Amino acid sequence: MLVRLLLLLALTVPAWGQAAISGGGGGGPSAGGRRSSTRGGGVHAPRISPGDPDDDRHVDGSKLFTNDTDTTPGGGGSFSFSYLVSTARRGFDLSGSRQDLGLKRTSELLVGAVSLGLTDDIDLTLQGSFSRLADLYPNVSNPSSDAFGSVRGAGFSNASAVARWRFFEDGGGRSAALTAGPMIQAELVPGDHTYDRAPSFTAWQQSLILRQDLDPISIDLELFGNFPVSGNSTSFSQYGFNLGVGFDVIDWLLPIVELNYARVLPAGDTAAESLSASLGFLYKPAPDASLNVGVQRTLSGRNIEDTTTYLVGGSINF
Repeated sequence: MLVRLLLLLALTVPAWGQAAISGGGGGGPSAGGRRSSTRGGGVHAPRISPGDPDDDRHVDGSKLFTNDTDTTPGGGGSFSFSYLVSTARRGFDLSGSRQDLGLKRTSELLVGAVSLGLTDDIDLTLQGSFSRLADLYPNVSNPSSDAFGSVRGAGFSNASAVARWRFFEDGGGRSAALTAGPMIQAELVPGDHTYDRAPSFTAWQQSLILRQDLDPISIDLELFGNFPVSGNSTSFSQYGFNLGVGFDVIDWLLPIVELNYARVLPAGDTAAESLSASLGFLYKPAPDASLNVGVQRTLSGRNIEDTTTYLVGGSINF
């Protein structure tokens, strides 16, 4: 009965978190195509276990892009960050075939978040991000020059406030949580040799997270989605899933593999979708701090770039 209820809820949900970064279909403006930012799985900073009686550096099974059911303990808090760099020289067209972009695209995303524990099973996360986009022609000594048509720009993007409720947990390593909250979304859109910040719109985002711990393996499945509640020509809806598996081979080091899928439905535009794989690890150098490092690679897609993304993040309790 519980599984049926969770599946029903999943049909109405998802994504908390900053959407991914580089992307778009066809070439950029300088290549004669359209440019839009991609949104993939959410970016989630590593979480710190409240403590382990045998090893105070024990990691808790967090993943790179997949959200987890662990909440910040009541009365506690943490600060976290993630920095991502994406590069692409090829893209997927509407049929899913790879094509040359005719240039190199680079995206950067910096995400900061503060989490506050309201109770042991409910926390609140406030998050903001800054993004930078650039189109760089290969084999050009001064690719930033307007004479070569390169397009670049930077600006603040998503800001969100998301509550997480862990509503189920048993002694067998199973748990489930819901997240929900508003997000202000702002895109960088192409102009004349630059990316400019588009008008913002507000979206509602939700996710359902299921977790199973099978020592030494932890499995997290996140079903996510969001939809605009006040929109404009840049507004979009999104849904997808993240599936992450962690291997707790050492108490303070956790290798991670993930599968990430997202489908984006822009207002009045062609849909985009991507399937990616991620690999990395979570490291806990001290009882109140953790670091994560990883790489994500696009496996297939439609109307989106063929992207490699490098991630580094960290978290500290306060």
